[in-house]
Amino acid sequence: MLSEAARDFCMIKRDFFKVYRGSAHIQEVVPCGTYHTMETAGIHSLARANPIYHNRYDATLSGVRCTIYEGDINHYWIDSMKNPGSAQPFYPTWLFSAYMLALAAKRSGCTQIIDVGSGDGRIALCGRMLGMDACSIEIDEPLASLQADIAEHIGTTLDVRCADAATFDYASLGFDAPAVFTGGLPQMGDLLAAAVVRGVPRAEEARFVLAGSHPRPGQGTSPDRYGWGPLIQKFGLRTRWIISLPTVWTFDQSRETPYICASP
Repeated sequence: MLSEAARDFCMIKRDFFKVYRGSAHIQEVVPCGTYHTMETAGIHSLARANPIYHNRYDATLSGVRCTIYEGDINHYWIDSMKNPGSAQPFYPTWLFSAYMLALAAKRSGCTQIIDVGSGDGRIALCGRMLGMDACSIEIDEPLASLQADIAEHIGTTLDVRCADAATFDYASLGFDAPAVFTGGLPQMGDLLAAAVVRGVPRAEEARFVLAGSHPRPGQGTSPDRYGWGPLIQKFGLRTRWIISLPTVWTFDQSRETPYICASP
């Protein structure tokens, strides 16, 4: 089951954090070979095609053979901060987490992915690996260009739109069963997420996947649905599943990022 794979992957991440002695700006793990029935070769190809990673090495973590990828996102992070329309600076989920999210969406009955605030396009690209149609919406031109370059390098096509996701015409895509991923935690991405939910045609098969956060004292984040309860209630959505996975921003934390899938 995917929930077991996610749980075990979180254990690998925590094991990695305990032993990591490097100083890279970002670092992440991808299991090698077959992991819980998932073939990971395509994910390694995706990592090696992405120029933000500049080093890799193998290690065994929690009894699983893995490759560690080290990189630097400072250039893209700074550029994304300069864009006034950006809801949140570029800070990606882990590649293997992106793959499991795309797989969870496919197993939920979705046949398309809309990756909003998509950064380097990793969720959309993982969807393409799984045979799904995908549209990637990114307001930052350098990141949108990076996605196109990665897609070409791995030999796939990706519909990349350099556009403002808050005003994008989602009906123009003609998608009838999309999984819509919004890039932004509830503290910073709530307005964008509301605009996206409002703008996506309310197909019964549509799913909205939101990156949540664990509430902290004084933070002001609703504890309901990891910060997304108010939005889910406002738009009359139903929670379908919640899965916690490693991300760049939780590398040094004991808890992972919870992703909440909700639908009309």
